[in-house]
Amino acid sequence: VLAVGAFGERMREALAEPMDALFDAYQEALQEWPQVVAAPQAVYVEGKVTLEDWLGELRQDEAGNRCRLLLLSSSLISQGRGRGQYRWQHLLRPWVAHLAGNNERPMTTQLLSKAGHVRLEPLEAENARFQLDALLSAWCDGMQAPLPLAPQAAFAWLAKLGTSESEPDSDAYAAAETAYEGGRFQTGEVAQSAYLSHQWPSFERLFNERALGHSFASLSEALYAPLHRSVKG
Repeated sequence: VLAVGAFGERMREALAEPMDALFDAYQEALQEWPQVVAAPQAVYVEGKVTLEDWLGELRQDEAGNRCRLLLLSSSLISQGRGRGQYRWQHLLRPWVAHLAGNNERPMTTQLLSKAGHVRLEPLEAENARFQLDALLSAWCDGMQAPLPLAPQAAFAWLAKLGTSESEPDSDAYAAAETAYEGGRFQTGEVAQSAYLSHQWPSFERLFNERALGHSFASLSEALYAPLHRSVKG
C-alpha cells in the first residue's frame, strides 16, 4: 500500500523508474533479435542420466543467430546490503538452460531485470556438452551422498580467485567463510538452510569434507566457475 499525497507520488516514481529502464532494454533486445522462433527447441542429452526437455523463449536475428531472451522478476544485481553484487542464485537455472541450448548449435542468452542485465555468449557445442556432463555427473553423485557445496559461499570463493590450492589463511577462504557463516550485519548462507546447518554447521567442516572424491574447492571450480567466468569475463 502506497502512502497518500506527495509521499505516495515519490514512492510511485521510485517504483516506476527501474521498470522504464527495463522496458527500454527489452525494446533494444527485440530490435537485435526481431524474429520469434515459434517452435521450442527439443533438448536431449544422454549421460549418466538422460536430460530431456523443451527450450522456449527463443528469438533470432536476420542472420539466423539464436537468442533466449528472458525478462526476470527478480533483480540480478543486489540493491540493498551488498549493493552491486550479482545475485548468482538467479543465474543458475538460466545457465543450465544456456548449456542445453548450446549443446547442438550456438545460442546467446540475455537476461533482463529491473536491476542488472546479463548476457551469456554462445559456447562451442563440445564445451557446452562437457559442462552439462559435469553437472549431470555431480547430480548423480549427490543422489548417493551429500556433496560439500553451498552456492553463495562458492561464488564468494571464486570472486577471490579461490582454487584447490587455496589455504584456510587465503582471502578466498575468508570471503567464503563470511558468506557461509555471516557476520554482524549479514545473515550467513548456513542460517538460511536447514540442510546446510544440519550437515555442515561451520564453513570449516564444509571446506574439509570429502565425499565421493569431491571437495568444496573442486565442486566450486567444476560446477560454478564456468558461469562465473562467463558473466565476469
